[in-house]
Amino acid sequence: MVGTPRSTGCDNCRVRKKKCGEERPQCQACLAAGWPCPGYARRWKFINENQQLASYYQKKSYIFEEVDTVPSTVEDWNPDYNDLYLWPYGKLSTSAGFGTFRLNIPWPLTSEHDRSGSLLVYIIEDPKSQGLFPINSHGDYFSFIPSRIGHNVALDASVSCLCGLFIDVFTGNSTISETAIRRYMSSLRCLRECLDDERKRLESETICASVILQLCELVMNADNGRWSHLSRGTKVLIRDCGPERCAAPFERALLESQRAWFIMLDMSEGQECFLSQLQWRQLLQSPAVFPISKGPPSLSLRSKLCDLLVDGPDLLSEASKLSMLEASGLCRKSELERQRDHVIYRAVSMKQSIERWYIEEFEPSLLAHRPLANASTKAVPPSDLQSNLGIPRYPEVLFGVLDCISNSVLIRLDELLLSLTAGSLGGHNGSAAAVDPDITAQRQETVRTSFDSVRQSSRVAAKPLEFGMRQIWSIGRVFNQGQTFDI
Repeated sequence: MVGTPRSTGCDNCRVRKKKCGEERPQCQACLAAGWPCPGYARRWKFINENQQLASYYQKKSYIFEEVDTVPSTVEDWNPDYNDLYLWPYGKLSTSAGFGTFRLNIPWPLTSEHDRSGSLLVYIIEDPKSQGLFPINSHGDYFSFIPSRIGHNVALDASVSCLCGLFIDVFTGNSTISETAIRRYMSSLRCLRECLDDERKRLESETICASVILQLCELVMNADNGRWSHLSRGTKVLIRDCGPERCAAPFERALLESQRAWFIMLDMSEGQECFLSQLQWRQLLQSPAVFPISKGPPSLSLRSKLCDLLVDGPDLLSEASKLSMLEASGLCRKSELERQRDHVIYRAVSMKQSIERWYIEEFEPSLLAHRPLANASTKAVPPSDLQSNLGIPRYPEVLFGVLDCISNSVLIRLDELLLSLTAGSLGGHNGSAAAVDPDITAQRQETVRTSFDSVRQSSRVAAKPLEFGMRQIWSIGRVFNQGQTFDI
């Protein structure tokens, strides 16, 4: 649409609904009324010229005259919008058998990037959307994404795919739409292109795209799909960036959202986690700065729990080596006892730290954010509270994830201590290493309840949690008991 100037007189005459003579420098109506004339602002009138432009282009032989090669026959024509074929108007005319051809020249007010960014902001800020699609519990990095859209093709494609999946979930579709599948395939292709480009491989936007595609993979597949593969790839990218790059707010938020799964991956592979190195420890112990949004309160609890679990893969690796040394009989008894005492000391220290975090930080925060009907309901147990009043057990899905993971780790640490001490430590902090069967049974019930609560709340959160639980409960080579626990 083209703008043309028009005038409606001065503002005084327009408000008073008087005819303005538009005299210069002041109109006579304002002078007669004794008012200062504000002058004449130049206004514009917008005219739709779509039909005029369409008739103009219909007279041309080709819509795009720079095209020099076209298929020779009309039968070869295949209207695939993914291919950038430019066709002459004559081959699409009525005489060619295509019926009436109407040319429309759209004038979009916003770009595709603007629409994706607007929808992402809506998903982040709308409480109802968070109930259906709780991506805020995944991390605080989503607040940084809208301003970065349009600079990296992998990030643009992944955000578009995530928004398409949200529309499917929001509209209640039981199956994933073909549009979402096409967007997902396009996102993987764009991510591969950026990973093959040395300049874009370690860009923050590329790493963010790999993180977002993990969510898309979880939503689109009935099982975990290739989520663990994407998580391993993200771990390699963040590790190659180094702690200096991850000190920035956006990169730090990406790291915080992934560090729990990095620990679980290394725990399943029996190797030391790179986050336990000194430089990474110093980075993660420094306060995180997220200036755009504060994020859910459970995010800080997750960060503190990860600080306590970061030595878990190394502890299990050391315990596994100790078990193999003991079975081989090649190590001297004194050396074996020294290594056993060291492993026991580390296991007891980790257990006490997690129990202290659970009692002093997790439980008070859970009670503070749980929506209670009145003060008298605080005396009711959580299970009865949930069944009798219909109040959800966890105010956020991440609270359930933390409850499930922490209790599972405590149970496995108890089993590790039992395998090393046969129930007592013989003088080395025996009270700290002792295992109470009643407490263990209570923790097992908490694991089952929290896992069921997360699974009912969000499948996006339940699938990574199920993966993490399988890593925790599949570490049977460390323990002599060979116990299994079905959740």
